[in-house]
Amino acid sequence: MSSLPNYRRLFNAGTRARAAALYRPHRIACYLAKKPGDGRERVRGRVRQHCLVGGLAALRGQCRLSCSLGKDSSDQRERVFIGVRQHRLVGGLAALCCFLRLSCFLGKDSSDQRERVFIGVRQHRLVGGLAALCCLAVMVLGVEYCLAAEFGTAGTLPDVMVALDYQGTQYEGKPLVIGDRRILLLGRDGRLWDLPATAGNRARQTASAFRPYSPSEMRAALLRELGGGFEVSGAGCYMVAHPVGQHDRWADRFDEFYRSFVRYFTVRGIVVDPPPAPLVAIVCRDAEEFVRRSAGQQAPVNAAVLGWYDAESNRLMIYDRGRQSSYFTSTEAVLVHEATHQAAFNTGIHSRWAMPPRWVAEGLATMFEAPGVFDARRYPRLSDRINRMRCDDFARFCDPQRTPDLLRTLVADESLFARHPETAYAAAWALSFYLTETMPAQYGRYVRSTAERPAWHRPSPAERLRQFAAVFGDNWPLLEARWRRFIAELPNR
Repeated sequence: MSSLPNYRRLFNAGTRARAAALYRPHRIACYLAKKPGDGRERVRGRVRQHCLVGGLAALRGQCRLSCSLGKDSSDQRERVFIGVRQHRLVGGLAALCCFLRLSCFLGKDSSDQRERVFIGVRQHRLVGGLAALCCLAVMVLGVEYCLAAEFGTAGTLPDVMVALDYQGTQYEGKPLVIGDRRILLLGRDGRLWDLPATAGNRARQTASAFRPYSPSEMRAALLRELGGGFEVSGAGCYMVAHPVGQHDRWADRFDEFYRSFVRYFTVRGIVVDPPPAPLVAIVCRDAEEFVRRSAGQQAPVNAAVLGWYDAESNRLMIYDRGRQSSYFTSTEAVLVHEATHQAAFNTGIHSRWAMPPRWVAEGLATMFEAPGVFDARRYPRLSDRINRMRCDDFARFCDPQRTPDLLRTLVADESLFARHPETAYAAAWALSFYLTETMPAQYGRYVRSTAERPAWHRPSPAERLRQFAAVFGDNWPLLEARWRRFIAELPNR
């Protein structure tokens, strides 16, 4: 096990760099004391311009800021700077006083001059305090994830594996998000552990790179958990637990689905990431066993529920509804619906730590229920890609007279799924189908943007509308008219 970094080294590097950026060229204490007001304003301008630059230069190596600010998208960079401005980081005053000898200036000059300096401090929010924040984050968590501690973003943390001890239990995995109050850890079995930040006080690094369980380790763990009567088959990125002797009925079906899922997005120019850990699917023998094994789920599960995917455990569970003559059976539809959720949450289409809009998640899953989406090679026609049940529901429940302004309501209001589920699911399918068929590039950009939200962030209705309008435009009546006309003109069969 490697040792943890020393947070004092990080803090000192940041403060020295900021001091060097300002102190050597200006000796700001003397400059402020001797120059007139206009000169002081120019110095404050140089403070704003150079303080962040000097601090980031020193922090890049330690905090991997080069990844966030140099290689990531402009949207990501903007979020970082917005976070700096919002938090007003007055801790930078201490660093400046120490290294720039402001204390001498403040002590000798007039009260009016001192007041103007403090006003300048408040106005410009002294981004040099970033180093103090990084120091605090590293001191609390004991690991080198300072930016994530402030901004709660994923993707900039090193790909290491750590072990945390919390309340007598050891958790091992890859840190995905480290916030000021919570830590999100990806377990080696693909499970997400949402732990309090204090769990990181005694963190230790166990490997230089994340290692998910091997197929043999995962198989052994599942067999111990499920008991007799099951076997576990590996197929592609899946580990499928199913009744003994039914390998041919289940393992290849999941693998075939995943290949179709990747192909669907690839041909539309939407890049998908490989799953970080094996995807676990459990097939129960019947409804009774399914309900019994589903105990403990956040949402109650009864015989009316045909299957579920849980983003926290990263598991999918369905039950066998019996053999049917049709290729695309009801069991198949449930399998595809839940497998779509699982694949989307593990390939970057959705984020497991910042939930996507409900209409996006359910719209995508209901869209894949159609044979032409699930298996485009066998069912290549447009009519094969239409989910007939959802299309009929849209005509029945989403009439413009009954649901005016449906587009804005669906995008902004998550409660529609609880109040009017038939309307919500039908509209979610219809909107997803319309966007993927007519604007696939914009749809891919929008879905990716929802997956890049900060961890645990719950956007307001206004924010949901702005995010949608940023990609598809804000002429809501025109968008809704085009959407409804497209669905109305779909072939009947």
